[in-house]
Amino acid sequence: MGRLQQLFIGSSLALSATVQASTADFQTYLSFLKKQAEDAGISAETIKTEFAHIKLFKRAEASTKKNVRSLETYLPATATEERALSGQKIYSAHKAEYKALAEKYKVQPRFVLAWWGMASDYGQRVASYPILSVTASLAYKHQDDAKIYQRDFLTALSLIDNKQNTAEQLLSDSDGALGQLHLSASDYRDCGADGDNDGKVDIWNNPLDIFATAANCLKSYNWDISQTWGRQVRAPKQLKSSLVGTQYQTSFSEWQALGVKRYDGKALPQRKDMKVSLIMPDGVNGRQYLIYDNYMALKKLQHDDYVVLAVAHLSEKIKALQID
Repeated sequence: MGRLQQLFIGSSLALSATVQASTADFQTYLSFLKKQAEDAGISAETIKTEFAHIKLFKRAEASTKKNVRSLETYLPATATEERALSGQKIYSAHKAEYKALAEKYKVQPRFVLAWWGMASDYGQRVASYPILSVTASLAYKHQDDAKIYQRDFLTALSLIDNKQNTAEQLLSDSDGALGQLHLSASDYRDCGADGDNDGKVDIWNNPLDIFATAANCLKSYNWDISQTWGRQVRAPKQLKSSLVGTQYQTSFSEWQALGVKRYDGKALPQRKDMKVSLIMPDGVNGRQYLIYDNYMALKKLQHDDYVVLAVAHLSEKIKALQID
C-alpha cells in the first residue's frame, strides 16, 4: 500500500470517527433539549413523536455579515428596479385585498412588498428544511447564539403540540427562518395572521396570509403609518462618534445644529414630534442615514442594517410605481 493511500485511508477513518463523535454528541444535546421541552410543558406524545425524526442537519448555518460588503455595491444589487416591478405585479394581483389589509394593520403596502421581495423574491427563494432539525442543529453548533435557536426550537415544537402546525408544514431555510417572509418561529407565532379568513396562517403558499402577517408583524413593533423609515444625509466628519448609532436620539433641529443636512445639502425636516438617530453602517466615509422609529420596527424583524436599508430603498422604488 502506497504512502498516499495510507494517508487517505487514515484521514477517512479520522473523519468517520469525528462524524460519529459529533452525531453522538448531538444525541446527548437532544437529551438536553428534550428536558427543556418537558419543562416547557410540551406533551410527552409530541416529544416522543417529533424527537424521533430530529437529525443533525449538516447544512444548518447561522448567517453572518460578509466583511467585503459595502452599501455602495449591496444596495444596487438588491433594491433593484426588477424587484420593484415584481412587487407591483404581486400587488396588482390582489390589489383590493392587499389595500384592505394595509388599512386594517395601518401599514403602507410598499413596505410589506419590499420586505417580502427582499426576503424571498416573492416566493422565488423558499427553502424547505425541517425546522426542528435545523434549529436544534444550530443551537448545538453555535453556542454563542444557542439560546436564540433553543427558543425557536421550543416555539416550533409548541406550535406542533398545540396543533397549530404540523412538523411537515414548518419548513425553514438553513438559518431556521420560515416561509416567504423568513420569519423566526417566535415572530411567526406572535404575529402570524390569516389574510383570507380560512382559519389558517400559511406564509409558505398563501399570498394574502403572507401580506397580512408581514403587516401585522410591523404593527406589533409599533409601526407608525404617519412616518416613513428615514433618509440619507450628510454629516460633518468631526461629529462625535458617541452620537452615531441607535443608542442616541435627538430632534431634527438638533441634528441640523450639529451640521447634519439632507443628502442634497438642503435643511432637514422641521417636524418637532420625532426623535431620530444617525447611523453609518460603513463608517464615516460611507453612506449616512437619519433613521426613524419605523426603521427600528423593520430591524427587529431583519436585524441587519444592510438588509433593512435594502428594504427601505426598495420601498422607495415601489412607491415610485404609484404604490404607497
